[in-house]
Amino acid sequence: MKLLRFLPHAIGLLLGLPSYADNIFDDGWAPPERAKTPAVKPEKPAKTPPAVTPRPVEPIQPPAAPVIPPAKIVTVAPTKRDVPAQTDQLRSRALLREAYSKELSEKGLVGRRALAEQLLRDAKKNDANPTDQFVILTGAFEAAREGADLLLCFRVVETLDAVFRVDAVQWEALAAVKVAYRADPAKLEDNIRAALRVVDHLAAEEDFAGAGKLIAALQSASQGQVAVVKDVQARSKALSAGKAAFDQTRRDRDVLATAPDDPAANLSVGRYLCFNQRSWSEGLLLLAKCADPAIKEAALAELAAPAAEGDIAALGDRWWSLAEKQSDAHRPSVMLHAAELYRRAVPAITGLRKSAMEKRIALAEIEAGVTAPARATAPTVAAVNPKAIGGQATAGAALPAQVTAVAKMIEGKRDAKELAGNVLAFQAPNGDGRRGALGITLPADASFATSGSVWRFHWSRAGSALGVQIIHPIGKGQVIIHLKPKSIGISSPQNWWAQGTYRSGDTKAVQHEAGYEKVFPLADDQVYSVESRLLPDGRYGLKIDGQLVATAGFREANSLVLENPAGPPAAGGKNPGEFKPAKNGPEVPLKWEPGRAGLLIEPLDNGHNKASDVEFGPMKL
Repeated sequence: MKLLRFLPHAIGLLLGLPSYADNIFDDGWAPPERAKTPAVKPEKPAKTPPAVTPRPVEPIQPPAAPVIPPAKIVTVAPTKRDVPAQTDQLRSRALLREAYSKELSEKGLVGRRALAEQLLRDAKKNDANPTDQFVILTGAFEAAREGADLLLCFRVVETLDAVFRVDAVQWEALAAVKVAYRADPAKLEDNIRAALRVVDHLAAEEDFAGAGKLIAALQSASQGQVAVVKDVQARSKALSAGKAAFDQTRRDRDVLATAPDDPAANLSVGRYLCFNQRSWSEGLLLLAKCADPAIKEAALAELAAPAAEGDIAALGDRWWSLAEKQSDAHRPSVMLHAAELYRRAVPAITGLRKSAMEKRIALAEIEAGVTAPARATAPTVAAVNPKAIGGQATAGAALPAQVTAVAKMIEGKRDAKELAGNVLAFQAPNGDGRRGALGITLPADASFATSGSVWRFHWSRAGSALGVQIIHPIGKGQVIIHLKPKSIGISSPQNWWAQGTYRSGDTKAVQHEAGYEKVFPLADDQVYSVESRLLPDGRYGLKIDGQLVATAGFREANSLVLENPAGPPAAGGKNPGEFKPAKNGPEVPLKWEPGRAGLLIEPLDNGHNKASDVEFGPMKL
């Protein structure tokens, strides 16, 4: 019987890891470890800036921006166990071969995933025997990799990291480099997105060689995959910029070793520490001596440790203004730093000034894709009174644990294709002399209330096609985003029909952002990448082709009711119709429960209106 092949030697060479045996059952096998030559970190300058008391404000480090987030810290807790010695693992490996001989013979993707799940469950039962537990988890890791399921691999790594002193990032990197991405088309996009997070972790730890090898594999795997190829390309560009900044920093570190007051070197190293690595307390000392006058003044002001809320807010204004002048890679991190200063000051601020600060906090978090804990007062552009909920919760799978594919295509006058198991397709009413509206809906559990939700899809329209309605759950109801070729509106009506079927919603309740003028009006026959995010405290952001085009806010919303007050359409009458199942499918819920979400492709007379590669899930991904 051919046995599982665990952690091949070639991958260790590829990532610059120590050599180890080809199979975990071989005597020389060893788990992956961090390379012995760590990346060089820039040194602090020998002196502090003149006339400045070095009392740097230690801000709470903001969450990661989507390009290169902060380093993933693998904490070694006192209760963690050492990796068992090689000699101690020999017996457990032999027992594993014997105990799971039948399961090991199932070599297909499904069989390998089932084995990984079983081993993961069984590992929890072996807590009293650390050696057995470690070997079982290692087997689960490799079975998941051979099953072409990176997310399952990462679940195993999370368990390993919780129990043993392992380098979680390197384990994830091993899986991400070795997995057969195209073995299962249904898992391809999820695997690529999971691997992109490993690229971020490696880059944040300044392992640009490992990140570069992984991004090269992802560029090959993502060819022809419209939903992810742009993300891979963007991450590759950001990685190149990050490596260039790191390489320049290494050179400038050498300059600072002999000339600690050199303005250009202080700017280079300080900007890298603050903007790339989020090490503001260290980087501010350098930026206070840098060649950029505006950045230098802001750094000096922060090092002076202002205590009054008004001064802290003014410091946030400085960094906010500077953020607008930074590159796409650096802008989110500087905005988040300004937002953290605003957050410290906002409790003592009142009136319009407070509203403006809260608006900027929301904008920073949306721009960076951050999910923040809900606060009592959300910046509200449109507040909708809550109403009673009608209907019962619908059975079916809940909101997935991560953003996942829910439909391959939704096209007006045609069909919804390749729907996930919990997704219902429905036909929607006619409107404005147009027909063929088509939508999907899916349920979610209560997790959306703490995570928020995100829709992602590619959208194209032409001819007389209207627009698309993006429906997010919030509180006890739903919010509708009305995306049109020339406008963006929002609504939360007591009854869907009350808004006049396919009107534009409340366009005045939407704040246009910098990207709006770059994108609108939307052109016919062009495919746009749409990302619609609603945070749990009601802050909303819409990105098109990576540009933040609009923001808004809600406190609470009405539950969506689709019943036509006029009743069923009469034969030969002018009633525009009703919501009904697509192609004799399951009944469509006409009173939506909390957590239900949807996407509605509006009708058309000629041309086309379609969304492809549709994804939905929680913001916590």
